[in-house]
Amino acid sequence: MSAFTLSEIPGEVLTPEQESAAMRVTRGYLLNECDWTQLTDNSLTLEEKAQWAAYRQELREITKNPSWPYIQWPTKPWEIT
Repeated sequence: MSAFTLSEIPGEVLTPEQESAAMRVTRGYLLNECDWTQLTDNSLTLEEKAQWAAYRQELREITKNPSWPYIQWPTKPWEIT
């Protein structure tokens, strides 16, 4: 996923606090979207499961990035080439 901020939407001007809140919502969506990868009854290999766990950890720590909330989202394991 590429870097994207809601302030790039024409006609929208957000404060840094609003931008941060919106990006946290997006992060929550991305985490929810891959919850299934950490369940015991999925068909992922141990390596794939570890890749997803690393991706999820990056998402959880992304607010520590010095450029937060203007960040580049980590790449999902299936998007890695």
